[in-house]
This record gives sequence, C-alpha cells and structure tokens, in this order.
Amino acid sequence: MTLKRAISWSFHKLVWLSAILLVVAAVLLSLLRYGLPYFPDLTKPLERQVSASLGQQVHINQLALSWRQQGPAIELSNFKLGDADHDALSVDVDCLIFPTSLNR
Repeated sequence: MTLKRAISWSFHKLVWLSAILLVVAAVLLSLLRYGLPYFPDLTKPLERQVSASLGQQVHINQLALSWRQQGPAIELSNFKLGDADHDALSVDVDCLIFPTSLNR
C-alpha cells in the first residue's frame, strides 16, 4: 500500500513540476519575443567586426531584431560591402534577413 501511495505522490509532483516549467518557459519566450525591439543598438560594433574580418568597408544603415515564424531573426537594412568608387566589386543590398534557431 505504501509503495503505491509513494508512486502516486511522485507522479503527482512530477506533473505539477512539468506544468510549472512549461509556464515559466512560455513566459520567458514571450519576454524574449516582445523585448527584441528594445535590445541595444549593435550596428557600429558589427560594422567594425565585419569590416575587420573581410578587409573591406562595410556599412549597415539599420540593424533590427525581430520575430519570424521560426523564431528570432536579425535584419540588416541598406547593407553595403565595399565602396563603389574605389573597389572593383561592391555589394549593395536593401534588406538581409538572418533567421536564427532556438533549437540548436
């Protein structure tokens, strides 16, 4: 009788713990989703890092974090690589979207 009662008690506590963890995960995910637009602006540090890595001038007009169907995404608008006047090859893109994955 006590073993059956102990198993029942353990199962009951496990179900409650699972429910609490599910609610906490949902709240944290919602905070992340609605807080993305308020993250600090990292445009200039990203420009410097990419420029140093590629060895060419990089300009990003706007960097935004948003939520897409699959999860968070990084959006770069008016991305320019190189200088059209001085470089043989330059790239000018209106909008680049880099989706990220939360399950990796």
